[in-house]
Amino acid sequence: MPISLAIVDPHGLVRDGIRRFLELQHPREFVIVCESADGQSTLDGKPLVKQLVKLQPDVVMMEAVQPSSSFDGLGLLKELLGDRDTAAKWPDAQVMMLSGYDNPSYVARSSILRALDYVLKSEEMPNIVSAIRRVAAGDPAPDASLFARILRSLGRPDAKMEGVPVTRRELQILRHVAYGMSNKDIARSCGISIETVKEHVQNILRKLDVADRTAAAVWAVKQRVV
Repeated sequence: MPISLAIVDPHGLVRDGIRRFLELQHPREFVIVCESADGQSTLDGKPLVKQLVKLQPDVVMMEAVQPSSSFDGLGLLKELLGDRDTAAKWPDAQVMMLSGYDNPSYVARSSILRALDYVLKSEEMPNIVSAIRRVAAGDPAPDASLFARILRSLGRPDAKMEGVPVTRRELQILRHVAYGMSNKDIARSCGISIETVKEHVQNILRKLDVADRTAAAVWAVKQRVV
């Protein structure tokens, strides 16, 4: 059985390029069952999420964001994997981000929202094809990849770092803050309540003697916490 693929990207050239490459180089291995440009509607004008649930492709490939437009792949990712009703209808949905942006915040948010990989469009097509195969098989991203490294850094508290005046849990929270995560995202990632996140953030700001989350993020980057 070929690997079925849905492509969600605001750029027609990207969608066409991937489709043509797969049709020419791997005609029997992949089949594209759905394409969408805006993340809102696709075939027959149906909402994209409903269309994807109906088709249930092996892999959904989507852009994370497009700052110059209203396209919001991360919002779509949350709707697809974070909505209980959708998850109940399609518990095995597997998503990879194929993005033009290497912003660590986008990568971190993708990992929190349970994407299986985050690959840059600048990668060679054979590498993108390999990523599609991995995601279809449910295999993790390579250990050395940016996605895997950020996922590990968010995963659990590390041993306390010398010279960093916060606890191990606060260090984990600080990494999330540095990646631009909201309290809700942090709560989801760490499996704690939003109220507990708020308490940790206030403790971090106090211990670092900084005024806000932006200053804490700058401190974390300077100290190479992220």
